[in-house]
Parts: sequence; structure tokens; C-alpha cells
Amino acid sequence: PTVEPALTDISAEALRAADNASADARVIDPQGILDEAQAEDLNRLLAFHSETASVEVRFLLLYAGQQLPSGTDLSRLASGELARGSACLVVYPLAAPGRARIFLTQNVTRAVDAAYLESLAAACRRDAAEARDAVEQLQRFATQLSIRLFWLERAYPTVKPEPATAVQTPPDATAQVAA
Repeated sequence: PTVEPALTDISAEALRAADNASADARVIDPQGILDEAQAEDLNRLLAFHSETASVEVRFLLLYAGQQLPSGTDLSRLASGELARGSACLVVYPLAAPGRARIFLTQNVTRAVDAAYLESLAAACRRDAAEARDAVEQLQRFATQLSIRLFWLERAYPTVKPEPATAVQTPPDATAQVAA
């Protein structure tokens, strides 16, 4: 049997950067894992998805040997935007699609059968694993996820965005982000 190397937690600094990412960020890459062109390609795919989908998709990228620290509050990512409406967050370790985790807001998980969600995640991982290149795996995962979420919306028409609550930005928010 092979022994898997121990995973390391993403740094506190990178996690803070993910928390402070722009509310409209679809690709949250606080460590700069993707180059500009790769990130733009993924952003374009996710922007296309969000134009017609009820469930918004975001990706948090990690290195293959990383994980989120225990107790991480995912609702704080992207300046708290994930806690509003219907959302899907993929915590995606590049080059390790089998470890990718899909998180959905409660209004989605309450409306959709758990077995359906498990098959959705398995299909995304399986499709990504067909590629050898790590960035192509990510693209395949994101494409399959977009397709499956559209199917989910057809199969479960009760999945609708919950009304967003008004959020007031403190006047010194810019200083907090820059810090």
C-alpha cells in the first residue's frame, strides 16, 4: 500500500486573501496558482454559466498537497458573497480532482436529493480525471459542473435563489482589504 503524503493547511494569509476577494470573483486564487490566461479562461466559463443559471459557481483553488484548516468558515469567502442566494463553492486542489469538494448553500441542499448531489460530484471528478494536464482537469471539472447544475435546475425546479439580504459595507472596508 502506498502512503499518501500529509496534507498541509493553506496559510492564514492566503485564507484571509480568499475571504477578502472581490464579491464578484468567480475564481478565488489567493496563492496565484493559475497564470492570467488560465484564470481568465475559467472566469469566462463561470461567467457564461452565471448568466443563465440559478446556482452561482465559484472555485477556491489550492495546491495539490493543501487543504482548508479545520473549522474554516466558507461563508466568509469572497467578502461573504457565498452566503447570499443560491451558490456552489468548489474547493479545488489543482492536479488532484479526486479531492475536490463541492459545497452548496442550504436552499439547494434542502431541495435536492443527496444521492443526486453525490452523483453530480462523482461525474465532475470522473470527467476531470480523464485529462492528464492539471489545468485541463480543472476546465473539464468546471464544464461538467456547469452542465450538471443546469440539469439539477431542470430536475429540481424549486431550486431558486433566496433573496439577498442587504449588506452594508463599512466605510473603511478598502483599508481592511489592503491590510
